[in-house]
Amino acid sequence: MSKSKPYPAFTAHTEYVGVDTLVVHMLLDVDSNDGASPLLQKKGVRRTREDMPLEWARGHFQPDDKQTIHYELSNAGRDLRLTLHPSKIMDNKHSTLCHGDLVHGTVAWTIQQLYPLCRPIWTLNKETGELLDDPRSWPSTWTDQVDVSILHCARDIYDDKYGFSPGQLIHVQKKNYPDDNLYRNNGKINTLNYGNSKRIRTNFYNKSDAPNHDVPEGWNRFEIQMGRQFLVENGISTLSDITHTKVESLLWARWEDGRLGTPYSVESALAEFFKEVATQESGSTAITLLGLATALEHGLDVPMNARTITHYKKIGRKYGFNLGETIASMGTSLVAVDFASGRVIEVDSSSAA
Repeated sequence: MSKSKPYPAFTAHTEYVGVDTLVVHMLLDVDSNDGASPLLQKKGVRRTREDMPLEWARGHFQPDDKQTIHYELSNAGRDLRLTLHPSKIMDNKHSTLCHGDLVHGTVAWTIQQLYPLCRPIWTLNKETGELLDDPRSWPSTWTDQVDVSILHCARDIYDDKYGFSPGQLIHVQKKNYPDDNLYRNNGKINTLNYGNSKRIRTNFYNKSDAPNHDVPEGWNRFEIQMGRQFLVENGISTLSDITHTKVESLLWARWEDGRLGTPYSVESALAEFFKEVATQESGSTAITLLGLATALEHGLDVPMNARTITHYKKIGRKYGFNLGETIASMGTSLVAVDFASGRVIEVDSSSAA
């Protein structure tokens, strides 16, 4: 990703731009971890020997019925691996995404839920022995002590007009990925996927059709799943490096690399086109326009004066059809995903060329 390239601002649906999933690592105060917490799985605790210090443990808790936070203690209880979903913490309906500048707060909240189990080293004053439960009492540099190993960021796209789905973009040639994977649900392409799962992978899927999302029709999600190596190369090593500006830049870079804003054609049924012209103009106008289009398409002589033909050409253009084109294109629109607004919009054919 170019670190200096400016990207456009997100102009609409901005609550649908942000962080979904995060995996972080931090050092723990060993004396706080005895492996006896009810938060640990019964079969998820391992010790070096009987009655000896904790070697490894894992578990999870559910702050509500929409999410599960997983954690793993290792290195004799010194290290914590924490997997959380900031988007679900901020919105338990799992509809919107977590603003990049609020991610630090979701990690702090999660750490507080784990106090019966373990404590990061900065939550204990070594000089006085005081427990620093309130994040406001933590040192200002605590986020520098939290390493980031996995980060999933996303941008949601909404369309209630053109019937958009990621499967309509399978023809797009991506810059660095000649191949992609398609996943279907009930025979219909639901997900477009490409990239390396350990470095960076892109998923573009129908969110409304996903089993773990309870959202209305019309929602799709563009998601980038980034691993440690890619994150470090792009300036994210610790939690303090995650900002909303960086989240937006990472999303824009991947979107442009995939060329997924390439315009494509959508066709409405001829009957719908005919009905619209008949409703907005008149039934006789719609019939005349259809007959004139058929004659011109097949190169037949039309017994009309030039002024009348020009009049019907204007009517055709008004409803997205140019007389002389194939009649099958009546009602065809050129559309594209506008990443900035999070909508599918109609584009002019001349500007798309």
